[in-house]
Amino acid sequence: MCTEILLVRRALGLAQPEDYVQWAIGMPADGVDTENLRILAGLSSRAEPEKIEHYFCLVRAELGLVHFDASQQPFLGTSLVRSAFDRQKASPAETIHWMAEVYLAGQPRELLLLPWSVLRDELEGLSSVADAVNLEWSLFDRARWVDLPEGWLHHAWCVDCGHLGELDPSARAPVDPLLRIPGRRAAPTSAGCPQCGSRQYRWLTDQKARSAYLERLEQEQKLEQ
Repeated sequence: MCTEILLVRRALGLAQPEDYVQWAIGMPADGVDTENLRILAGLSSRAEPEKIEHYFCLVRAELGLVHFDASQQPFLGTSLVRSAFDRQKASPAETIHWMAEVYLAGQPRELLLLPWSVLRDELEGLSSVADAVNLEWSLFDRARWVDLPEGWLHHAWCVDCGHLGELDPSARAPVDPLLRIPGRRAAPTSAGCPQCGSRQYRWLTDQKARSAYLERLEQEQKLEQ
């Protein structure tokens, strides 16, 4: 259990007493050692939760660990999960899982993080989970540097002619992962592409479509500068 994932689990209300104890036991291997950390490592996972909480809070203060509010700080949660992934403390599949949880915990939910929830729904069908995660981080970084129109994930990419844009509202894909979200498959719709009339679309939750969309925005905004 690495520090970043423990903080995420804690913020989501998923951390168990044994998580804190195992985390404390492993910290000396990373060169971190304090008196309270040793006490926490020596506690039984069946100890009173209040006692474990007490010593964890002491250790957190000693080490200057951040307080992460999952409902209000989605980008802090993103940084924690990404750090764990970069340090190879979280596998690609675990990274997708925790990023999806960070998205779902937001109040309101941060639209930039929606694709992680879609990736989790499609996890079994991914040819390379690691490649999908690395690409998603790249797309996330790019999306934060451009001006995105409101509701941009409602936009779609025409498979036949490459047009990127917003469909008729009646044909929009839902953007809540609790509903069915068209991803890589064509979405059934009565609306045709405004350029070629095709009814074959990929929504921007799809990585390839989102990459093409961001590229267009990047080029347009570069010309405006």
